[in-house]
Amino acid sequence: MDELRDIYQNALEAQEAGEYEEALRLHRHFHDYAGRQERNLFRFSRFALHHWLELAEAYPPALAALQALRERETALLLAGETEIRIADGSSEDRFPLIVDINRLLDDDQATLELFRQFQANMPELAAQAFHQAADAIVACGDFQLAHSYLPEPMAAIKQDAADLNRIFQAMAGDTSRPSTVRLIGETLGYVKQAVLQWQVLKGLGKEEEAGLFAGDAENLLDRPSLRRVMRMEFDQPGTLLTEWSHSQEAFWLRDEA
Repeated sequence: MDELRDIYQNALEAQEAGEYEEALRLHRHFHDYAGRQERNLFRFSRFALHHWLELAEAYPPALAALQALRERETALLLAGETEIRIADGSSEDRFPLIVDINRLLDDDQATLELFRQFQANMPELAAQAFHQAADAIVACGDFQLAHSYLPEPMAAIKQDAADLNRIFQAMAGDTSRPSTVRLIGETLGYVKQAVLQWQVLKGLGKEEEAGLFAGDAENLLDRPSLRRVMRMEFDQPGTLLTEWSHSQEAFWLRDEA
């Protein structure tokens, strides 16, 4: 694995040195070869695409190469190759990779159009992939499409809040890293889903229902810190993730006296 990671590190060093052609060659090699050897490296290669985009800002051929990668993966997906085979015997879904690239390219419309094609050709798999495309669908204003894949909002938020409350209660006092990571993930998942439902209700013109939903999403949570976070997200979506990424501290896991 160290040898494979060296490819990525060498790409960054070439990029920093202004050796853009070599940096692009290494980025492509890391994505197409190293990232296909082990599942963890593949997942890391998706994260590493943002460095490829940074290269593209200084070196236009890198942008063309990233767009070409997207087109290649899109063509494979629509041809029915929905999974990427990894050399270690595992596999990963292809659709999230394309969504990642579209997000980097600031091209939500491409994700929406691809999802519609995916929906027409492979409806069952589209249903499974909806949440990976949901942000782009909402950003493009297709609230009816998003609504068709979401559960009934008021019932769903009650169940989701009860589940989150139960998890926090069960793990109270456990400050181990695995527990903290799980609580972070559960909280982010709850907040993201609640904001998505709220945005869709507002987009459909259901202002009264959206207000009631937002009240339940906040007030059904037991912990004051979680309620504050939910209120912040409704005021300015994205606050939670931004605050956490800046501080690297799960500040909503504790309650001040």
